[in-house]
Amino acid sequence: MSVINEMKQLLGKFRLLRILLQICGVYLFCVLLHPLFFDADGVALIAMQVYGVAFAAAFIYICVLIPYAGVGIYMVVSFIACVLAYAFHAFGYQLSDELIYAAFQTNAEETGAFISSFFLFYVTGKLTLLAALFYFMRYLSGASRKMGVIRRLLCLSVASVAFLAIYLLPSTVFFRIKWEDPTINERIVRNFSPNNYRWHPFFSLPEQRPPFEPFMENYRLPFSDLKKLVQGIREYYTDLELHNVADDNSVATLDDEFICILVIGESVRADRFGLNGYARNTTPRLAQIPGLCNFSNMFSYGGSTEFSFRSIFTGLTMEEERVSRTSFVSILAKHGFRCCYYAENADDMTKTRLGDETIGKFLDERSTLKGSIKEVAETVLERISVSPAKHQFIILQNGTGHYPYSHDSAYTVFTPSQQADGADDDARTGLLNDYDNCIVAADAFMAELIEGVKGRNAVLLYVADHGELLGEDGKWNHGDSTNPYLRHVPAFAWFSDEYCSRHAGEVAEFQRIKDKPLVHGQIFKTVLRLCRIRTEAETNMDDFIRADVRQHPNNLPDSILRKIDAL
Repeated sequence: MSVINEMKQLLGKFRLLRILLQICGVYLFCVLLHPLFFDADGVALIAMQVYGVAFAAAFIYICVLIPYAGVGIYMVVSFIACVLAYAFHAFGYQLSDELIYAAFQTNAEETGAFISSFFLFYVTGKLTLLAALFYFMRYLSGASRKMGVIRRLLCLSVASVAFLAIYLLPSTVFFRIKWEDPTINERIVRNFSPNNYRWHPFFSLPEQRPPFEPFMENYRLPFSDLKKLVQGIREYYTDLELHNVADDNSVATLDDEFICILVIGESVRADRFGLNGYARNTTPRLAQIPGLCNFSNMFSYGGSTEFSFRSIFTGLTMEEERVSRTSFVSILAKHGFRCCYYAENADDMTKTRLGDETIGKFLDERSTLKGSIKEVAETVLERISVSPAKHQFIILQNGTGHYPYSHDSAYTVFTPSQQADGADDDARTGLLNDYDNCIVAADAFMAELIEGVKGRNAVLLYVADHGELLGEDGKWNHGDSTNPYLRHVPAFAWFSDEYCSRHAGEVAEFQRIKDKPLVHGQIFKTVLRLCRIRTEAETNMDDFIRADVRQHPNNLPDSILRKIDAL
């Protein structure tokens, strides 16, 4: 006790020492919670760390000044930051709008796959240190002593203003800074203009790396654009005002009987799809089906299911800020199609607020199907066969491919497999093999569906919602839509012999454009085309055959556009 009393007397006597210890405490706070705190050089490193310490100091001081509830706020924020730090170290995740959307749509089963003994040790250990640090900082600040209400409110107001001002600096001030240095190569140096550096969830930063770019990347905080934040809140809490595209003039020239199946793959990237030339044959059964039309250059709208579904079903493109119309399902229902939605081992995306208004309310049936690949395929085919409807539209959300890459053991083709024997978790070899095995399982699922309807007038259209990161630049899973691996997705169309005989010219057109660059926003009109419906509903892009992505460059990052130009 005497040692503690001596320390108290020393700290009380030397005010400068107290301030230095406070700065060290804030610095430790940043080191514990910010995984990119040292990820820069020179001036950029100084700018990042000064900004980080100032931001953290304002936050900690606010928590210290708030009696009782302050420690709760501090610990909740610290817990969230610990989880995000772990996600970065383990999977390369960085906080973004899309990651937040993905977190809200993640179910308990998927979340459980991320929790391990190391995760618990990592988070618990850091939280213990952070809790001790809070009480140490509270003692150093003197706020534990009695402070008048007026003084406390004044200090709290000043700290809050400082906190908000610092939070908004990256999006309101820093990206406008002009950097000129004749000693640096002109090709590398670029001005911080709003067009180049304003945070946006769908576009990548320029490839050049000016001196402050690491600072900009690490402190481009989510929701830092107030206009976007207000728009998002308004969209979520106000009544949806969607134009029902079924009210627009549409003409149907339907065949006597027709079945259209739309399969939406989960987290499948194009370069791991066997039909696209992958070294491993991950699509052995599809490769044996004659006449299958593989679209080798399909690109997704975003890097998460929520955003991709909006584009696939409503034709949303980057020229629009948000969904303003219902999906093509409303038009199909108007013309007598029996529309069904089945989520296969995945979350039912039609049950979200927007999903229900755009898709769900126009469905005749929707359910989640559990079981093996063969069992789910047989269930779907049975429901198709017993339906008295002449025209059926089936939506299948295939969940195989989502982390933790679980699949039927019958499709364990590539070994060693983490799922089968826990192989190489550190090297991730087992995970990579399981991911490829998931595609083999999805291949079998689609082949079973095709086999079940090949004798009828039918079409099966497949497209993945987004890709997957498999260790590139230390990143795993998805949620970062600026990455080409998340935007380039597999897609194909299969036409039955009966459909080919009725619409040979159209099938030939699809074969002709199979290597043409395509995007999710074209699926709206493409589905209606396959179903023999012409509509006057206005969308920014036409179907696969008529629309040219090159006329809509904002839909793809520059890195992808350059690849497209080289085709």
